[in-house]
Amino acid sequence: MKSMKKNLIAIAAFAASSFALAQPAYYGGLHAGENNLHQWDGNVDFGAGVTVPGTVVLNRGAHYGVFGGKQTEHARWEVELQGGRFDLKRIELGSQVEDKSQSGHYEALTFNGYRVEPLGASHFSAYGALGIGW
Repeated sequence: MKSMKKNLIAIAAFAASSFALAQPAYYGGLHAGENNLHQWDGNVDFGAGVTVPGTVVLNRGAHYGVFGGKQTEHARWEVELQGGRFDLKRIELGSQVEDKSQSGHYEALTFNGYRVEPLGASHFSAYGALGIGW
């Protein structure tokens, strides 16, 4: 989780610094790291008031992403593709435990738009964002 947080912080810092540009510019970048989600807890609701606690135990996996867009003085349009893989180690549901040796992967494609508008002569500005992903 720490590596993923570092990646997100790096992306946020890059995105924030790109707003400092006074002229239109194209930008792009890559990020990679590991996802350190070791355990995912949840409850399974079987209905009629029967709920059973469960846990999925994972091994470390890889995460990657590529992004690019266009930055203007007050707006930014961006597309990002992220993906990764993870290894499943064990599934627990109530008293049932099953060791597994499976893997999975994920991909996400997002399109984002951002807008910053100065509020009068003050040092404050309004910020808006809209995104859609698949």
